[in-house]
Amino acid sequence: MHKFLAETQGDFAAVECSEKLTDIDFQVITPELETQIEEYHKIALFLELKNFHGWTGSALWADTKFDLKHHNDFTRIAIVGDKKWEEWLSKLWKPFTSAELRYYEASERKMAMSWASGGRF
Repeated sequence: MHKFLAETQGDFAAVECSEKLTDIDFQVITPELETQIEEYHKIALFLELKNFHGWTGSALWADTKFDLKHHNDFTRIAIVGDKKWEEWLSKLWKPFTSAELRYYEASERKMAMSWASGGRF
């Protein structure tokens, strides 16, 4: 499950992911992000993982295809989580993006939002 957060605007997207992401999530997330990328060419992303349990197989494939297609379209990516495997996952994700990518603990959410948004939030 996902939801775009209220801070999403302009060249900044903030998304909360919880439970398990499915194809339906990517059918909503992908067009939203691609619209921002078309308009601004590069965007920043704040990704908050709450009670996150990963992806369905087909959703993981959709995510991988999106990441490869948009390798150069992100300036900053902040991932906020509370599990060690989420931090490990953020390290694995680095080769799939040219963006500066940082992982933050859930207790550092405010700092992550500020960094990802370039100080707007």
